[in-house]
Amino acid sequence: MKQWVWACLGLLFCATLVLAMHGNWQDHYTTASGITCCGPRDCVRVTARLLRPLEENMVEVEIDGLPHQLPQGSLHLSEDHSDWACWGMRGNDLPVLRCVFLAIGT
Repeated sequence: MKQWVWACLGLLFCATLVLAMHGNWQDHYTTASGITCCGPRDCVRVTARLLRPLEENMVEVEIDGLPHQLPQGSLHLSEDHSDWACWGMRGNDLPVLRCVFLAIGT
């Protein structure tokens, strides 16, 4: 009986570890400077569209009706057919746009 309990606890631990490592699909994307796009609660669904390319590898996007600029390398295609914006915090607690994921063909 004791071995059965230990086996169940071991399986529960392994299942929890696998789920913790899986994360969201956005987890493997980075910004143009190599920083991870998202933390566990940084990405939110938005209505977004690409407005235009700018100089020096920058792009302008519209997020929920407001224009934002970000490096071209921080713009990615969405894997789930939804638009997403991922925000981080600067040292002064002001939000900074890290990455945008655009849904294509929806």
